[in-house]
Amino acid sequence: IAGHIRTLIKDHQRFQNVEITVDVTEGAVSLSGTFYDPGDFLFLKRQVAEIEGVIRLEIMARVVT
Repeated sequence: IAGHIRTLIKDHQRFQNVEITVDVTEGAVSLSGTFYDPGDFLFLKRQVAEIEGVIRLEIMARVVT
């Protein structure tokens, strides 16, 4: 799961200048990072929720405008 999330972040243009910490424990995903657009973490939330094996998702997001 963690590798899939890191690939998603690395390959998507909207996350090129964002540092995101990924932690996965038995299907529970915890993400934290600073975003420049509120839509970015909402997009990431939807993408991660669709990954097989994810049973819980927590995001700590700081938005810089």
